[in-house]
Amino acid sequence: MPSKAHWNWLQVRDKLPTIGKYNDDAMDAIEKDNPTLKGVLPKDYARPSLDKQRLGELIDLIGSISLSNNGSGKGKDVLGFVFEYFLGQFADAEGKKGGQFYTPQSIVNVLVDVLAPEPEKRVYDGACGSGGMFVQSERFIETHENRKGKISIFGQESNPTTYKLAKMNLAIRGIDAKIELGDTLMHDKFPELKVDYVIANPPFNVSDYNINLLSYQYFEGVDLLAIEGVSYSTVLTLMSEVGNGIHKFETAKQFASWLRLSPNNKISGGKVLSNKIPKGSNRLKIALRNAANAIGNLKDTALSNFFSRISHRKGRVSAISATARKLAVIIWNMIVKKVPYIPQTEYQFLAQKRKRIAAMKKLIAKFDISTNDLNLQL
Repeated sequence: MPSKAHWNWLQVRDKLPTIGKYNDDAMDAIEKDNPTLKGVLPKDYARPSLDKQRLGELIDLIGSISLSNNGSGKGKDVLGFVFEYFLGQFADAEGKKGGQFYTPQSIVNVLVDVLAPEPEKRVYDGACGSGGMFVQSERFIETHENRKGKISIFGQESNPTTYKLAKMNLAIRGIDAKIELGDTLMHDKFPELKVDYVIANPPFNVSDYNINLLSYQYFEGVDLLAIEGVSYSTVLTLMSEVGNGIHKFETAKQFASWLRLSPNNKISGGKVLSNKIPKGSNRLKIALRNAANAIGNLKDTALSNFFSRISHRKGRVSAISATARKLAVIIWNMIVKKVPYIPQTEYQFLAQKRKRIAAMKKLIAKFDISTNDLNLQL
């Protein structure tokens, strides 16, 4: 820690009108000596709107508090608890929005106790908020192992302010971590990372998340939601179960076979990518069948007409399987071959019949034969 960032150095200057500038300089010095905190610490204490007298009084007040606990080295823990307390108070004041950056301590405790992380392991949180899960993981190991846990911490946070809170929260406690800024779903900063534990409390209260944009960007301009019956759930399941691994399948038939949606899997399918992608993604198969079932409840759409035709001939269960298989083929063609989904406006088999009838009429006219001569009704 640089000398001009020590609390005593600031405290002897807390009555000066330039105390805000000294605070900003202290933050700059800390960041220079600690690259992991670069761009994280606040540096706006010199702004004119901030009451410098109050700022000096606050520095003096905090300076009178003993954090060393008689030399026991517990200062980091005390500061950490204070930081945690204010996070909780701020989250309560924010109401529902507070859940975006802070998970109540009772929930964090339960999650970590269930996970029971061990020393020398890797822990990942893809929605790490202010880093409470990591702090509790360290505490858990310290409590059960009677020593500081040497765990490797990896996390990602999409909100820039919350990302800074996480970095500060961990730095105050002396916890080393690799925290990245970015949307985990759209821009995963750890695509090749392998960890021992994954712990997270995703911000389910975020209601304005644009799944349309997420899907469109993830699949590079392919709008899967243009397919009738395909919901957000279907798209998210596709992303989590296969993602861009769908490009590994050479044909749509292989993809449908891998999903166990082909009529005769042994004949029509091949064993593909079992070492890269989990074989036979049941969750995706179920999602496509659910989408197919929803299509069966629609009226006057291309896929609902297809569903109705199969259902009339073989029953609803067979129609669900056939429509789910058709969805898999459509999705593969859209993502891999970049073939846009253009729904047919009428039954294909009816169009084929009409073409044959038109051809027959031409032949009849060519040979000057009437339909009555052939006893036909065309």
